[in-house]
Amino acid sequence: MFFILLVVSLMSFLHDFHVSSCDENCPDKPVFNPSRLVVKYGDPVSVTCSICQSYQDYYLELVNYMGNHTRNRTTILWEVENMTEWRTLTKCCHINATDYCCCSKLPITVYKPPDNVSFSFRNHSGPLLEGHQYTLQCEVHNVAPVENLIVTFYRGQTALGQLQSNNIEKKPVTEIFTLSFNTKKEDDGVQYWCEAKLELGPEGPQPPPVVTSEKLSATVNSTPAPGTNPSTSSTLIPSFKPPDSVSIGFNYGQMRKYGQFSLLCKVHKAALVENLTVTFYRGQTALGQLQSNNTEKKPVTEILTLSINTSKEDDGVQYWCEAKLELGPEGPQPPLVLTSEKFSSPWTIPSTSSTPIPSFSMCFMLLFFSLV
Repeated sequence: MFFILLVVSLMSFLHDFHVSSCDENCPDKPVFNPSRLVVKYGDPVSVTCSICQSYQDYYLELVNYMGNHTRNRTTILWEVENMTEWRTLTKCCHINATDYCCCSKLPITVYKPPDNVSFSFRNHSGPLLEGHQYTLQCEVHNVAPVENLIVTFYRGQTALGQLQSNNIEKKPVTEIFTLSFNTKKEDDGVQYWCEAKLELGPEGPQPPPVVTSEKLSATVNSTPAPGTNPSTSSTLIPSFKPPDSVSIGFNYGQMRKYGQFSLLCKVHKAALVENLTVTFYRGQTALGQLQSNNTEKKPVTEILTLSINTSKEDDGVQYWCEAKLELGPEGPQPPLVLTSEKFSSPWTIPSTSSTPIPSFSMCFMLLFFSLV
């Protein structure tokens, strides 16, 4: 058994070495038509690879073994009746001659438009209050690849903002996008909605697939004048207490150097935590916003968690979080904001490692939760 595994590993190494040592900048390299393939999941595929002259040793490398390959002199035709592979695919077309290897690569994107898109006001129902902050939520169901998705939030026909996912999963996923906004009296009766567009470049479908949510009309009530609202004056302001501090942590679990893990933002002893908005940052880029659904009025310590995906480009980037207590026009202006310390991504193991790191993760988590 050990011998078989050793042979398989050696063959894989030699294959990778062969591919990486092949020249992609040679003057007579093979030509793919099309040069980049974007195909809908389940659709047929047809691609040709051609060379300008005949070589004795000329082939289309099988990175995966789907479909049929037909060779006719200086052209190879690759056909798939139904594309049912979600992994990142690359086809390589090689010319092998004496002391010479020339190749071209065909990147392949397999996509699936969303099944549907749903829209809501996060953690809120009923009329909105003028001058207060609310969070719009757009949930995109079963889409791939989600990293090519652009979600736009609308107030009427006015775009409020666009968001993209940093999830690099190639299979269909359901992703939730949120956007915070402040209401105005003019918003009364205006419809809010969101749109999900799958942008796949010029090789993809034109126009790009677009799925829109239902439209929700907003009822916006005026904010009562100071002193005329007992619940605001007697409950909201006297109970106000900013957080003592804000700290950030990483939860690896069984994760590796690059991939998905969780950021944890711990807000220490804040009152009216339901009015708290926590924003996670990678450098100066906002990764996402979260709000608590805890309705406790007394000071509590709250932990909010955001899952992210990392790549080699994130090495050395600093992560941090910001806690903002939004209490409306009756509260402090500007709203109180506290930020955590900043941590660089603490990678400690090579990306090829397959050994879990529970001891490091547990030690870090104990250190993080001892910060209260």
